[in-house]
Amino acid sequence: MKVSETDGEMLSVSVDKFNVCKIIRYAGQLTEIKELQKIGNGEDVFIINQGSLYISSGVGIGGKSYPRGISASASVTIFDQTGQFDARVDDSGFTGKGSIDRFKLGALEVSAASDVTKPATFDIAMTQDEQKIKVDGMIHYHDIKLLALVDADLQKLPPMFNAHLLLEFTGQYKIDFFFNASLGSVKSLSEVNLDFSALIEGDLFDLICDGVNSFLDRTQKLVDQGFDSAKQKLENELSEKNKELKSLQEDLERRDQGMKEHEKKRQHDLEEAKRKVKENNDKLAALEKDVKDAKKNKEDAEKRYRNELKKQQEERNEIVARKRREYEEKLRKLENDERDYRTKKENLEATHRTNYGEKETALAWFKQHKEDTWSE
Repeated sequence: MKVSETDGEMLSVSVDKFNVCKIIRYAGQLTEIKELQKIGNGEDVFIINQGSLYISSGVGIGGKSYPRGISASASVTIFDQTGQFDARVDDSGFTGKGSIDRFKLGALEVSAASDVTKPATFDIAMTQDEQKIKVDGMIHYHDIKLLALVDADLQKLPPMFNAHLLLEFTGQYKIDFFFNASLGSVKSLSEVNLDFSALIEGDLFDLICDGVNSFLDRTQKLVDQGFDSAKQKLENELSEKNKELKSLQEDLERRDQGMKEHEKKRQHDLEEAKRKVKENNDKLAALEKDVKDAKKNKEDAEKRYRNELKKQQEERNEIVARKRREYEEKLRKLENDERDYRTKKENLEATHRTNYGEKETALAWFKQHKEDTWSE
């Protein structure tokens, strides 16, 4: 991607001698995938000899101008056959052309429609100065054939438009279209009155009908041959089924007798179970009464416990309140004593300063004078 000196972008890609099979095999070696390493059976069956792609919005790079447009071209080799194409779209319109060498790969054959020894080609131009369509190609695979031969050119005098399209199946069904137009002074394909004819040949529907009739005949013969044997087989099977039915009837009677005995025993077991259920219900009622009495006694005990706990909590709260009041009273007394002590101390300090302040100063001076004198 190249960024231009002006607004816009340009993409330019070019490849030469791009061997696709070798790259895939090399990727298989790196990834240790054996299937990729065997691609093409070791042969270079797909090579891009030269390929280029150009897309520009109309830019300038390094003092060079790249006009607006799109173009693509490629030359490839597939199974030693060469194919190439070149296409361009710009402000003037679209042009494109290409070809592929005649080749045959198994049942697949590709060649020109006009001459099976020549390569298939196409050449299309839809611009302001040129309008033409030329297609010459044919694909043949087993009993299927597709042919296209188109020659249209408005620059010729007079202009011309001819086309031949063919689609063929198994040689028994074919659709063949022929197009032809006399253009005269027409300047655009959109103004052409095109006449065409079509030829449809084949006996495909007869072939289908014959196949259906043959199938019905074979089915009828099989039905006739198998009817008697099927009837005998059904009679034998019916006899066997009757024997099985009789055996099943006897078995059913035995099972019915067994069911009656089982029902009698089941009724006896049911009565016994009801008696045990009643006995258990009586025991359960007695247990429920005991549980109810125990629950009532438990509730009374819990009520006495809660009352005692409440009483103790109230006594504790009263003691805590009393102690808190005593503490607050002692704290207030200590605070009052501290204020009185501070007041007395301040008064004593003031009296001391008043009565002894000058004397202390004189004594300090005398002491210093004495020390100075003795030192001299």
